[in-house]
Amino acid sequence: MKRLILGVVAMGIASLDTAQFSDTFNRAEETELGTDWTEIATAMHIVSDQVQNPVSQNGLSLVTGVNVPVPTSVVSVDAFAVAGTQNHVAVVIGFAGVLGHQAIYAKIWDSDGDGVFDLFGLQGGNDGGGLPGALTVPTASARISVWSDTPDSYTMGIDRDFDGVIDETHTVTNMLIWGTGLGTGIGLGIRGGAIADNFSQGLVFPNPDTLPDSFTIVRGVLNGGGLSDLSFSDDSRLDVRAGLTLFLGESPLQVVFTGTSPVAVPSELRFTLETNSNTPGLTQEIQLWNYSTSVYDSVDLSVPGFADSSVQIVITTTPENYIQSGTMEMKAKMIFRTVGLTLLYPWSARTDQAVWATAP
Repeated sequence: MKRLILGVVAMGIASLDTAQFSDTFNRAEETELGTDWTEIATAMHIVSDQVQNPVSQNGLSLVTGVNVPVPTSVVSVDAFAVAGTQNHVAVVIGFAGVLGHQAIYAKIWDSDGDGVFDLFGLQGGNDGGGLPGALTVPTASARISVWSDTPDSYTMGIDRDFDGVIDETHTVTNMLIWGTGLGTGIGLGIRGGAIADNFSQGLVFPNPDTLPDSFTIVRGVLNGGGLSDLSFSDDSRLDVRAGLTLFLGESPLQVVFTGTSPVAVPSELRFTLETNSNTPGLTQEIQLWNYSTSVYDSVDLSVPGFADSSVQIVITTTPENYIQSGTMEMKAKMIFRTVGLTLLYPWSARTDQAVWATAP
């Protein structure tokens, strides 16, 4: 079992942002959602700690008192199809007080009532213009999210297995005509018996993780594994053992990971490293290459264990310093050092995951 450590240092690395609003709907069954919600059309019900609209009409409720400009927010909800009739679940952002339009609806729907979502829509209004189409992979359930990358661009993300990684995205651009009429309301829409759960709004990471393009063993010897073992926390690992050094005091195990950012100037940058070692008496240091100063910045120092430990570095102050202009390259270095008695030599370190993430 892995444990999570958040790296926090004075250079502008902060802890994870929490959602500005969230609702798990874990409360008594009721024919309305409660005071945190304002009903706009067709009451939705609390049933078995989830939300359901039992009728074949479009239901819509807005979060009471939460007004968020579209480009600064990601809104998400878990959606579950129900067999019987056409049904959908929609995340709504930019609501401006007009039921049919002046809002962005990001929805998935079961078009034939077979209990499987087969279509998506990213539209201006519940049935307005925009981007409808077939899901890449039909699914009975998914976590859907919507956000705006630029003032005229909107993206819908679909996480089919609820693992926090977006499995498919759909983006609409050239939507300035929508943007001029949008408001700041956010909400939830359901139709035809579909079920929703775990609504949240805040700064999250809708983009899929940025996987490493390559790795370089600066010091050490490859025991086993390769580049593909670094992408996911799946117990498939890159294994490197301590090697020779050029001078006294140099770390005998150093590995550099290189990736390519999808965003030139993110609002937040994260790097996650999951490792273990086969002996006590070691420390693990994480360094990020600063393209502004042309040096590695030390961002975390921890003690590795026999079981996997995951360290996540979160940078909110000038994160673009860690992204090379033009090429969008990013570099992170993992360093293991001996600081006490070890059980064997050469010892080794195994890396299960080394990935970046960016927030727009």
